Amino acid sequence: SLPETRSLAAAKAFQEGSDFLRRGDVEKATISFQNSIQQDAKYARAYLKLSEAYDAAGDPDRATQALDQGLKVVDPKSEKIRILLSAQQAVLQGELEKAISLYQDFNRKYPNDSEVLFQLALACQDAGDLKKAVESLEKLVRIDPNHPEAYFHLGKDTILMGEADKAINQHLVKAL
Repeated sequence: SLPETRSLAAAKAFQEGSDFLRRGDVEKATISFQNSIQQDAKYARAYLKLSEAYDAAGDPDRATQALDQGLKVVDPKSEKIRILLSAQQAVLQGELEKAISLYQDFNRKYPNDSEVLFQLALACQDAGDLKKAVESLEKLVRIDPNHPEAYFHLGKDTILMGEADKAINQHLVKAL
């Protein structure tokens, strides 16, 4: 899916930030998303990802601020970004059932969206529903077989469900 910005520099910084975030380099991701927003202050998806980066860094206050900004600038016609921002907001506020419900509703309309499937899986993990998390992650790796983070979480959840051999042989090998 294409980013919702007309600024090439904002899109490039956003892509760099997404790559850093996927590799777990939260600090560089944060800087890239901030650069993206400097290039286009109305780039709602960049605020969403900046919020995810702050959350991953253990900074819920900044994560919430970034989301609030994103919700202020999001185009009312951008249903996906609005839902993702609202669901992330619910996660940060500890309203996991609300977040899961938002992700599931979106997933019913757009079943092959890997970003939403991944966020749904993380919300299910946080809520302690490993079975649902694994279902989302398995669907995700069928759509996007090159998603190391999904395989990592799939392996972790499978181990927590007591299936260590399956986790190691089927999932963690692909996470590397």
